[in-house]
Amino acid sequence: MKKIILALLVASFVAAPLFAATTTTKSSGSPRGPQNLLNMVGIGFTAAPSNPDQGDVSEVSVRWWVSKTVGVEAGLGLGVGDGPGVFLFKGKTVIALKNYQTVNIYFAGTAMIQNMSTPAPQNPLGGGGGASQSTTMFAVGPGFGFEWFVINNLSLSAEAGLRLTVGKGYTRFDMYSGWFPEIGVRFYF
Repeated sequence: MKKIILALLVASFVAAPLFAATTTTKSSGSPRGPQNLLNMVGIGFTAAPSNPDQGDVSEVSVRWWVSKTVGVEAGLGLGVGDGPGVFLFKGKTVIALKNYQTVNIYFAGTAMIQNMSTPAPQNPLGGGGGASQSTTMFAVGPGFGFEWFVINNLSLSAEAGLRLTVGKGYTRFDMYSGWFPEIGVRFYF
């Protein structure tokens, strides 16, 4: 099942440019529609499914395009589901590599600080376990993604990349959000 989903993801990254028209311009010379991202601010929600160490993490973020090709993003995330308790703050720089009429393909550099709390193991003979454990970790990594503008102000996105995570007695190099990309929706003002 994982191989099928990964194959669909790769196919979607390859096919996205084929379905997008090239950027056209108005007589004023500025791109029309969502390609003119300059000073656009978007509020978004991202779901990162089933990371092996964190469980599912949901994030709310704000993205501001400081130029037509460069954006900065700040986000807060919380662990949801059966995994450990996670709280994270993420900063991201987004660089548009190619802008089509309705699709932007981008590179992203991400830095993240997260605090993960794991419940104490339960005593098999009864009684409670010890105190829960809390660890602060720092992660950095590059990624690639695409943002498809369904309408001028509403976009859907998918992003995948690599991540190096370090903390007290912990080092891991993997893909962010495990084997599946981060999926998001964003509304621009």
